Parts: sequence; structure tokens; C-alpha cells
Amino acid sequence: MQAQLAPIKLHREMEAQRQLGFDVTLSSHLHDNYEGMSVEALYKDLEINPQRDTIKLILDKPDESIRWLVPEIIRDAIRRGFINSPIHQDFIIREEPVPQLSQVMPYWDTTGLPNAPKALGPAETMELGSIKYGSKTVRIGKTGIGLQIDDEAIQYVSVSLMSIFLADVGIKLGSALSVKAIGTLINGDQADGSEAAGTVGVASANTLAYADLIKIFVRGSLRNRNWLKTIGNEDTVNYLLNMPEFRTTNMYGKPVLGLNTKTPVPKDIDVYTHNSVPAGQLIMVDPSMTMVQLTAQPLKVESERIVSRQINGTYVSLTTGFAIIQKDGRIILDRTSTAGWPTFLAPLY
Repeated sequence: MQAQLAPIKLHREMEAQRQLGFDVTLSSHLHDNYEGMSVEALYKDLEINPQRDTIKLILDKPDESIRWLVPEIIRDAIRRGFINSPIHQDFIIREEPVPQLSQVMPYWDTTGLPNAPKALGPAETMELGSIKYGSKTVRIGKTGIGLQIDDEAIQYVSVSLMSIFLADVGIKLGSALSVKAIGTLINGDQADGSEAAGTVGVASANTLAYADLIKIFVRGSLRNRNWLKTIGNEDTVNYLLNMPEFRTTNMYGKPVLGLNTKTPVPKDIDVYTHNSVPAGQLIMVDPSMTMVQLTAQPLKVESERIVSRQINGTYVSLTTGFAIIQKDGRIILDRTSTAGWPTFLAPLY
């Protein structure tokens, strides 16, 4: 084994990057810093076979440096479930590393701008508008989960098989983060509710018609917003998907109702189900304009040995949160209400 590839050195290098907010994996770190080396090549150099070796076999190897691979093995397995499971990633612009729990975010108030530029005659005075710049403070917090791995699993279960079960821990962690993201979509990122989503009702309370969706798309087009992703709880999504416009298809398997129009009525809507959305509501989101994820500490794995109970305690956490970028980047369609459009969602033109 080359000295520069000692697992303890790799672990410390990656932890230093994570302290700066970067979600570094063993695979990416090896590839980027050690001439494209793969995890499989590292395992081969260290004489580790994930399909055969258990965590205990790795911990008991003569070279004590190798045991520093264990937290990375556990982290990578949990991360696979975490990355593949949460739906919030489809509703954010991107993830931004931040240095602290309290982040000052800019915002621009463009309500003082004219609706549209106008033609000017010779020497005619140009109409003036205003853009107000301000800032807001967004606080993020830690989300975590703990698990206890008993000695039998450490001793008898292969690394490869244990990774399958650890991925489920990541799925649960991702689900918790999705709940936090949906809360931000609904309530905004300010305690006073100033960034809460606007809500509009339907034509007839406690129903949902195709026309109610069309008015969302048409108003979005008038504000240059594409509210093409929607999320609701189980009952609301069942109601939506059973509307005849979505169920009835022609001989080609396409919906019978089709439109060719220059007003951007979408041909497809991404529909997600999550029971943290209030009953009767659909959150319609333009993911390119709505929200960013702010991460101060990416996925972190810490362990301790509890000898009296013959178990190993493992604690997984990350410090992250969400910030609204454009208040009108999403709209809530409430089929239990007949409310009209909020004033801040008036057409731009």
C-alpha cells in the first residue's frame, strides 16, 4: 500500500473538505486527487473484499490505519439511499455551501418596475421604474438520525450486504429533509410568514377541474413562471390522477384532450406525493426560480462503542436548510377554497 493512500490520511482529507461544506465521497476524492483511482482499486490494494469481509474483519486487520475506512464505508452506504430517495432535490435550483447556521440572503423587489418597456418618440422622456434591494436572514438547522449496530452484525454480515440495509437509513434521512423542504415551500423561510406561498382557490369548492389547472398555467405564463412540478398528499394526488383528462387516452395511449397553443400550457406535469402537504392542496412549483438548499455541514457519520450493550452507536447528521429565492416561484392551488389571486401574483403584462 502506498503511504499517500493510508486510509487515515484519506479520511482526514475528506473531513477537511466537508468542514468547508463540500459533500465529498471516497469515490470522488480518490478520482479527483489520486489520478482517477477507483474505490475498487483501493480495496484491492488493501486486500479488502466487500462481498466477503465484515466490518469486524476490517477493524481487526494488522494495519490499524485501515479501520479509518469504516466510517467512509458506512457514510457512502447511507448516502446512496439519501441521494436516491428525497424528492426535495427536484424542487430546488441548486445546493449552496454556506459557512454558518445564519445566512444573509439578498432579495430584489421589482414591483416598482413598469409592466413593459414602451416605444419612445424623438426626445421623449423614458419612463422610470425602481428595483429595491434588501436582505433577509435565513436560519438552517441540523437534521439527524441515530442507529445501533450490534456485535453480531459487525462480526457476521458482509460489508456489501450491510450496505443495503444502511441505504435505508439514508432514505429515512432524505424523507425528513423533504418534509423540511415542503414546509419551506408552503410557509417560506421567514418566521413572520412574509415569504409564504400565495394560495388560489378553484371555481367550485371541494372539486378540482382541468380548468382550475389551466388558469394556473396561463397566469404563470403572464409572470414568466413555469409551475410545472406539483406535489400533494395522497388523497389529493389520487383525485388529480383520476380526472378524466388524465385517465382517458386514445389508441396511441395519449390523453384524448390535446392542445397546440402559444400560451405555455404544458403537455406533461411532474406529480409527486407527500403527506406533509395539507389536504386538498397542490403546490405548483417552478424549480428554476423558487428555492435553494443551504448546507453548512454535509452528511456526517460519527460512531461510539457501547460496551455494556455490545453495540456500536452510529449517528448520521447534516446541517442544512432551504431559502426562497423568488416568492412567486410557486403557487398553492387549494381545491377547498374559492379564493382569488393574491395581489402579488397579478399579471406582469
